[in-house]
Amino acid sequence: MSDQSAREPQAVAELQARLRQLSASIRQTDHLDSTTQSSLASLLDELSVHLDSNGHELEKTTHLAEAVSDVTHSLHEPHSAGLIQSASTRLQEAAARAEVEAPVATSVVYRFIDVLANMGI
Repeated sequence: MSDQSAREPQAVAELQARLRQLSASIRQTDHLDSTTQSSLASLLDELSVHLDSNGHELEKTTHLAEAVSDVTHSLHEPHSAGLIQSASTRLQEAAARAEVEAPVATSVVYRFIDVLANMGI
């Protein structure tokens, strides 16, 4: 087994744990209403389930999850509209690149983007 393929399950597990932590933290964010908190947290949970260790799809899904993570972190800074917008733009670009190779994860990310759009982001 190659060193990279041995690291993949560990990388997936770490990213899944990070997404679950973000889900928990978004549920505690004071400046978001409860519906938005619930929607974003549920999508983070769903994305963590869709992480897969199938070669190239893993790479695309990982990029999506990292972009979602960046947006979620920026949501914790209510006065950083530029940071949130920049992270959201990177997320949209990552989704467009991953659409063909990781369609299930991308559909979750597009729903995440829709929630952000409903927030005015």
